[in-house]
Amino acid sequence: MAVVGIEEQETAAPATDLFVSPNPNSGQFEVSFYLNKGEAAVLSVLDMRGNAHFRQTLSGEGIHRQKISLSNIPSGTYLVQIKRESGSTSTRTIILK
Repeated sequence: MAVVGIEEQETAAPATDLFVSPNPNSGQFEVSFYLNKGEAAVLSVLDMRGNAHFRQTLSGEGIHRQKISLSNIPSGTYLVQIKRESGSTSTRTIILK
C-alpha cells in the first residue's frame, strides 16, 4: 500500500518587508513589518547622525503595525530600522513640518 500526501510548508513574509506610510509625513506615521514565530525585533527611528528618536522592542508572530508620533523633531530625512534576530532592514522617511 502506498501513501501519497502533500507536504505543508510554512511561508513567511520576506525579512526585507518594511513599510512606512504616509511618506513623506508630518511626524505621525505607521510602520508595518512581519515577524516570524518566536522572533523579537527592535524598531528604531534615527536621524542621519545616528541619534535615536524612537526605539521599541517588539515580538509576536505576524504582521505588525506600529504607529509612531514624532511631533517634537525637526523636518528632515530619518532612517526607520528594524533589527531582527535574522538581520536588519531599514528604509527612509521624510518628515515635513
